[in-house]
Amino acid sequence: MNSFFRIIRKYDNVVFIFSFFVSIIIRFIFLDKYHQYDVSTFLEWSHFLSPIRNVYLTDCYCNYPILGLLFSSGIIRLFSFQIEPFLYFLSLIDALNVLLVYQIFKKSEVQNAKIYTFFISISISTWIIGGVWGQIDNIGQTFIYLILLLIILLTKKISERNRYIYLLMIGILLCCALYIKQLLIFSVFPFFIFSVLLIYFHTNFLKLKKWKYFAIFICGLFIPFIFFEFFLYIPEKYFFSHLEKIFLEGSDHINIIADNGFNLWTLFSNHQFDDSSKNWIFFLSPKTIGISLFSLFSLWLITKCFLFLKKFKKINYVQIIFFILFFNLLFNVVLTGTHERYIYHFYPLYLIFIFSLQNIKKENLINIEKILAFVLATIYGVFVYLILRKHLNSFYFHHFLAILHLLLFFRMFFYGQKLFSLKENPFKSEV
Repeated sequence: MNSFFRIIRKYDNVVFIFSFFVSIIIRFIFLDKYHQYDVSTFLEWSHFLSPIRNVYLTDCYCNYPILGLLFSSGIIRLFSFQIEPFLYFLSLIDALNVLLVYQIFKKSEVQNAKIYTFFISISISTWIIGGVWGQIDNIGQTFIYLILLLIILLTKKISERNRYIYLLMIGILLCCALYIKQLLIFSVFPFFIFSVLLIYFHTNFLKLKKWKYFAIFICGLFIPFIFFEFFLYIPEKYFFSHLEKIFLEGSDHINIIADNGFNLWTLFSNHQFDDSSKNWIFFLSPKTIGISLFSLFSLWLITKCFLFLKKFKKINYVQIIFFILFFNLLFNVVLTGTHERYIYHFYPLYLIFIFSLQNIKKENLINIEKILAFVLATIYGVFVYLILRKHLNSFYFHHFLAILHLLLFFRMFFYGQKLFSLKENPFKSEV
């Protein structure tokens, strides 16, 4: 591993530049290959966008929030209802995300930032969903990266003016992320909780000004909300937001075991579309148990983070990344109704997290884990590719991935116990 890095380090600038073109090159190779149903749905929705403020009053079954609608059907409409330019647009978003990954590594002062960025860019799990599949999850990933980058900057020594600006921007981006896709709630929720804990406990936030920090953060959250909700027309039965319509009518996936997802419940069912509301154990259904497990582990990590910040008054970038990725893995393992694309947001964060670990005493162990992380991301990417190409006719691959991710969840649980331990100073090393 070390000899390989020594060789590739000589050409780190070359591989880094290549990283920006990976998704575009792959898109060119695939040409007309994309997920027909999803992209065709975006194309169908694009005909209902004029005027845009009336779109949720039409017969269009537009089950995306307004920004998601604009980034999907709106972009297709902008390109004169042509699909190919839309797919290349998504590849450009992948290129933007490469830059953001690099900035996260740089601001976190991680060595070999260009090389690690290159490996994340070539991982099939990184580009398969965006420019190849034709989904806008990579746009949601852009918002995750931006928020993560701003939070990392907040933990550094910055001017009071910049601290106010960053908090305002985080609030705005959090609200905008929720307006892209419902799925992003599993990132918005932990980001919101973490931001509140950071403002309340971190030494960078002056005690006498905490109310100002909270006020600016909350103002940021409400700016997009006020702008979009006053602009849009919604059916009279909804009280204050088009998100009511989206969340209530947009999806009922949680009522089935899975839809090409690989949660733990797929290990106990031979049919992924089975009803998840039926009682299995002691009058409890997989849906109920899944929600309970999600709530329990969420409370565990939030409590760990709360106690940690309360004691040490600071936190490092590895812990910040872990806090967000854990929620994205957790819901894919324990909740019912998961899709193959739902865990997409987890993998780039997981790779960033593993590549960011720096512990000289266990260097060989960390290097092995980096390889395993890349392999696991590749296996997931191949799984999505097989679904895209309709080459996956067996449910055994789902079971295999369910076992892998259940084991990975336990590994991440172990990391959580160690990263937020109160028994030793975690700032002596990054692990």
